[in-house]
Amino acid sequence: MAGLIVWPTVEGFVSQGMGSSAYVSLEWLQNRLGLERMVAGLAVQTTEAETDSIVARLERLPGVSQLAVQSLVREGLEEFMGLLYGFLGMMILFSALLAFAVVFNTVTVSVMERRRELASMRMIGASLRSIGVIVTVENLLIATVGVVAGVVAGRLLAVPMVQLFNSDVFTIDRVLVRPVTLVGVVVGLFAVVLLSGSARHPPRRPDAACRCGA
Repeated sequence: MAGLIVWPTVEGFVSQGMGSSAYVSLEWLQNRLGLERMVAGLAVQTTEAETDSIVARLERLPGVSQLAVQSLVREGLEEFMGLLYGFLGMMILFSALLAFAVVFNTVTVSVMERRRELASMRMIGASLRSIGVIVTVENLLIATVGVVAGVVAGRLLAVPMVQLFNSDVFTIDRVLVRPVTLVGVVVGLFAVVLLSGSARHPPRRPDAACRCGA
C-alpha cells in the first residue's frame, strides 16, 4: 500500500463550520484500495474516568492513524468560540459607543446652530414643548434616512466583513437576524428622541434676549 496515489474527482463541497476534511464513500475507497472489508473508523463510547486508559490502549493498536476525543474537541471549540465572541462583543460595544457619540454630536450641533432661531420662537410665544416636537421630528427624519442607508450598506458589507474571519479550517456563514436589526434601529431612533430633548432648554445669549422698558 506504500506509495499508492489515488486521484479522486471533486463532486461538491460540504458546508460545515470547522474542519478541513475530505469525504468519500466507503465503497469508493474500498474499490480504489482493493480492501473490501476495510474498517475506516470506529466510535467508542466510554465514561470520563476510563477515557485516558482507553485512548492509551487504542494508540498502541497497529493501523490506528488518528484518535479524536469528543470532549477534548468540544472544549477546544468552546474556548475558540469564546475568544471569537469576546472579540465580536468588543467590536459591537465600540460601534455602539461610536454611534451614540455621532448622534449626540449631530443633535447637539444642530440645536446650537439654531439657538437664535429657537430663542426667537420662544420670544414670539412658542412653547418649549412645541419647539422640542419640531426639533425631534426633524432629527427623526434625518435619522430615518441614515438608518435606511446604514441597513442597506450593512447588508452589503456583511459578506466581505465575515469572509475576513474565514480560513481553510474555520468558516462563518452570514446570518442576518431581523429582530436584531430591528432592535438596533429602535434603539438608534430612541437615542435621537432622547437627545433631541436638549431643544427644550435652548442656550441663552445676550443678543437673543428681549428687553422690555417701561
